[in-house]
Amino acid sequence: LSGERLRAESLAILSTDRAAEALSLMAGCGVAAALLGGAAETARLAALVAAERRHGCAPSALRRLAAAKPAGVAAAGLGRRLRLSNREAARLKCLSGPLPAEIAAAADAPQGPAARHLLQSLGAETVADIALLAEAAAALPDPGGLLAAARDWQPIPFPLRGADLLARGV
Repeated sequence: LSGERLRAESLAILSTDRAAEALSLMAGCGVAAALLGGAAETARLAALVAAERRHGCAPSALRRLAAAKPAGVAAAGLGRRLRLSNREAARLKCLSGPLPAEIAAAADAPQGPAARHLLQSLGAETVADIALLAEAAAALPDPGGLLAAARDWQPIPFPLRGADLLARGV
């Protein structure tokens, strides 16, 4: 099968309501290891799917792929294997990396400076994905407040524009 076909089918499976069960079946017959390059993290994927349901979050195939990615497999290599777009591969790498140090502080005070910094620098979708992945990995007990802050987040526009500089003769 072509890499593009593997990508399309894998992301479609991961988007379903029973993605964890499907990946477990695939792992049982060796398909998941061939596809992902190692033993799939089926328990973490199941925990993520449960967290998505608990918090009312829509499924995200890339978030779920980050949860299922085998521990020893690099996100870049998996992105190449599945022929992910550059944007998808970068997102997978971000979601597969170590948790930002501020995530616990942001979850403890979702309206505080750590949460605002994360939301402004990473974006609401990425922060929500990281919070859900952290809960699935048992690194964050309850990200509900942070997920609500991400849903309500409005990015703060940079106050200076090029036209402002030109108007001042710069």
